[in-house]
Amino acid sequence: MSKLYHLWRKAILLPVLMLLFAVSAFAQAEADTTLTPRYIVTGPNSNGFYEYLPKGYVGGTAKYPLIVSLHGEGELGNGTTQLPLVLNDAIPMYINQHLFPESVTVNGQTTSFIVIIPQFVGWPVNDDVDAVITYAEKNYRVDENRIYLTGYSMGGGAAWTYAGTSATYANKLAAMFVVAGAKAMNAQMGDIIAASNLPVFATNNSGDPTIPYTVTVDNVNLINAAAPPPAIAAMDTIFNAAGHDAWTQSFNPFTVYSFGLNVYQWMAQYSRGDITPLPVKLSSYTATLSEGPPFQVSVNWTTSFEQNDRYFILQRSGDGQSFSNLDTIPAQGQGGIGASYTYLDKSPMPGADYYRLTEVDDNGQTALYSILKVAVPVQAGSVFRLSPNPASGPLNLEFTDPYVGELQVSLTDVQGRTLRKWTFQKQGLYWEQSIDPGAIPAGGYFITIRGGTVREVQAFIEK
Repeated sequence: MSKLYHLWRKAILLPVLMLLFAVSAFAQAEADTTLTPRYIVTGPNSNGFYEYLPKGYVGGTAKYPLIVSLHGEGELGNGTTQLPLVLNDAIPMYINQHLFPESVTVNGQTTSFIVIIPQFVGWPVNDDVDAVITYAEKNYRVDENRIYLTGYSMGGGAAWTYAGTSATYANKLAAMFVVAGAKAMNAQMGDIIAASNLPVFATNNSGDPTIPYTVTVDNVNLINAAAPPPAIAAMDTIFNAAGHDAWTQSFNPFTVYSFGLNVYQWMAQYSRGDITPLPVKLSSYTATLSEGPPFQVSVNWTTSFEQNDRYFILQRSGDGQSFSNLDTIPAQGQGGIGASYTYLDKSPMPGADYYRLTEVDDNGQTALYSILKVAVPVQAGSVFRLSPNPASGPLNLEFTDPYVGELQVSLTDVQGRTLRKWTFQKQGLYWEQSIDPGAIPAGGYFITIRGGTVREVQAFIEK
């Protein structure tokens, strides 16, 4: 009986197991369609890498831009059995989750990428990084004018070092994106990157206990302080977040930065053949608070030279990190002649206001100028709170003030246009009310409360 039972179990279970194996193999084949492990030695410090090829690559003849992605220290490994460690974070994670964009479009041009993700045995030096780039150039159809280097933590430090210690290496790159890069550069390194006119964008968390955000800010400032400065100013974004992991947000294709692009679009807009000096020289740039109340801020800038520039974008922020557009100002000077510009912010936010100016030329290239801070007095005796922020539905307003009577509440956009109005009665020191802003596009907005001589403004972001 026992023997018959075992024969019956084998007869039934074997086909089932074969079916499960087939399903598992199919699922694995599906998962492996975007990333392919290559156990190939590119140098003494790397024995393998993952390869991502865009649709249409196999069997085609076209060349593609290349992204080389450098991992963090926690993903060091032998390049073979330990190679999957690099899949846990950043670009390889998004590729493995099928969230990496198959193509991006910027300035009317659609781009798809080759991506190479090496694994290093130990902390990579310049020769290790260059060996990966050289191997990719020789063995893939790479557009040599569009090679983008990116990395996070240890990999970000290797990227800073690669571009900052060798003009030969820096001039190989069309753009570089660094996240929480573990390297504090010196002035000489900043000069080398600036002289190569290499576009640089860097991010960090404000509460990073491993790589303080000041390392990123200082590296960017060193590049921009070079004489002469780079044709395209280096940029940084500091996320208001704790922890070392800034890469999950940085590489997320749904993260749109203040200039309106995700990181893949930002890279795709640059080519070594297109990097030329931007056509504006800024001679003055100020932000001045008027006497009040009501308080206003006048932002003024003057150019001594303009050539083939298109317009300026003026942005404002309440924390110096998340900026919203205030206005787009057409360029006035041309043919080598400068011009003067003024923008009056009639509704600044109580407390700290940060202003940032961006210049855009005829080719779509941008230059970011320094951030100006203005302290707008907060009316004594009043406390106005708004939550949640960012928001995606009703807003809760809390207002403490001796004023009693009618309150006018208005919703405005960053251009000062009134979108909705409400009227309420305040009957005591403390007032609380929930309002629904309705279906409004994502972006920055303001809620203003007026009553008697009281005027309070709070900014919020609609997700």
